[in-house]
Amino acid sequence: HIKMKDKKLNLFKKKGFYIEKKEIKKIHFKNVKSKIFKKSKTILKIKDNNEDKFFNSFHKLKISATDLNFLRQQLNQEINKNNFAIKQGFNALKNQLTLLLGPDIVAQNRVNLVIQKPGDVNQVTLHRDSPPNSPYEIVVWVPLTRVFKTKNMYILEKKESIKLVNNLRDLKKSKSGLLSSIFKKVEKKSTKNKMNFGEALFFSTSLFHQVGINKENETRWSLNFRFNILYSPYWQKRFP
Repeated sequence: HIKMKDKKLNLFKKKGFYIEKKEIKKIHFKNVKSKIFKKSKTILKIKDNNEDKFFNSFHKLKISATDLNFLRQQLNQEINKNNFAIKQGFNALKNQLTLLLGPDIVAQNRVNLVIQKPGDVNQVTLHRDSPPNSPYEIVVWVPLTRVFKTKNMYILEKKESIKLVNNLRDLKKSKSGLLSSIFKKVEKKSTKNKMNFGEALFFSTSLFHQVGINKENETRWSLNFRFNILYSPYWQKRFP
């Protein structure tokens, strides 16, 4: 057991991320997913009780952009009421977070729900969270559906992220169009992970990552949790 912990910690130190597939109390993520489903059924007036079908086939519902934005806001309010989602997430991930951060842990009190339908071009491009977020912060990305191929998030491991940072100055002197070619190179070097519901991706805010266009025939739903060490510097975002 100790060797397994050391292996995960060393992997995180080397690459800046790792995926936890087994040692998670999945019941807590199920609680959040069920709350999202029940609230969605109420708002959309859906009678079907097939939870997985709803999440994966959500894009087949005829919902306008305005109504989708309203639904997303309502769902985020629902899961963050009384810090429900962050309490469930912490209980699910407590052992892994203690391994990575120690016993003195703080959490951002708002968990962000993301819905990505197939073909949606309104995605956040290549970026990293630190700065303005603290470089000591850890993001935990939890898919509520299985993710594969383009229904995914691409992450650039530590070594490649450092290379990109060191080359950023050259971008200012570059010709137009070079930036898009760099994005394509990054996408090729990025790690694309197959994950199922109940698994979690832990990564440093210093790593570059991006969400591309979902070209699969399924909608992706995911949660973003943020955790930090109580006594660490917080940078521009300050104490969460």
